[in-house]
Amino acid sequence: MGRPKATTPWRDRVTEKNILFLSKVLERVAAQGSISAGARELGLSTSAASRYIRELEEALGVRLMDRTTRQLRLTEPGTLYLNRATRILDDMSELYEAVWNLQGDVRGLIRVACSSLVGHTHVAGLIPQFLELYPHINVEINLTALAVPLVEEGYDVAIRIGPQADSALQCVKLGEAGSVVCATPEYLDRQRRPVHPSDLSGHSCILTNVARQLGAWRFEGPEGPVVAPVSGRLSTNNIEAIFQATLAGFGIANLPDMLVKPAVIDGRLERLLPGFVPEATPIYVLHPHRERVPAKVRAFIDFLLDAIPESLDERAVAR
Repeated sequence: MGRPKATTPWRDRVTEKNILFLSKVLERVAAQGSISAGARELGLSTSAASRYIRELEEALGVRLMDRTTRQLRLTEPGTLYLNRATRILDDMSELYEAVWNLQGDVRGLIRVACSSLVGHTHVAGLIPQFLELYPHINVEINLTALAVPLVEEGYDVAIRIGPQADSALQCVKLGEAGSVVCATPEYLDRQRRPVHPSDLSGHSCILTNVARQLGAWRFEGPEGPVVAPVSGRLSTNNIEAIFQATLAGFGIANLPDMLVKPAVIDGRLERLLPGFVPEATPIYVLHPHRERVPAKVRAFIDFLLDAIPESLDERAVAR
């Protein structure tokens, strides 16, 4: 692809008004990994999105993306351009919000990636209240068990369970999710009930690799911390799957009390090891590092800190 003639100035080829729009199309297509997905998110047809990217490439005189039937890949100039353009788009979004905030008004779209469990039990029910407080804000919340990459996927905020090591994100602790070690009465009738965490080594434990190690469960006991070795034939990264396997009588599980409380109350599950408190799991709200946090994000985080109690097991199964 040849460069435009020098006699054609940039401002005649691509105006300052549409350069932001063309850059936004490129950013969304790159984030979604396909032209069709990026176009859908922007409310465009696939052909229109393709045309806009081609316009940008022609104006720059370079190819920004290599396109195949299976994938899109940014070229070296495309990567350079997108990195700078993303920062500019973020700056423009913050500028827009800052001007609106001068009127005492917070507005915009907040995209939230939230742990399925916390979303179902705590966050989703609070969103209508937040929207009533901020009538000019829209919220898109996606519940997932995955650690979605915020910047690449265009999210403003994530709510996750467990320790967080991503240095590109700022973490604010919302509280802790308490846990309950439990099993069905039918399973316990077939096996000897454990009275100490060390007894778990002789049981079929249903394991998760989310927020705790596969081979050990940690407790706080009357005489201090206890680390109990555990093993089992079934492990998964999905807490709901562990819950269902536990209800089916497959073994003993260590599950968030916000999930198992109804089943403990109605007798489908029995809480085990009274006197030994399973290690709680922290819950965080995260957002990308920025020199200035957008007002809409700050409002949402402040709302969560106020609406969700410091300890999320406030309504937990009684210990």
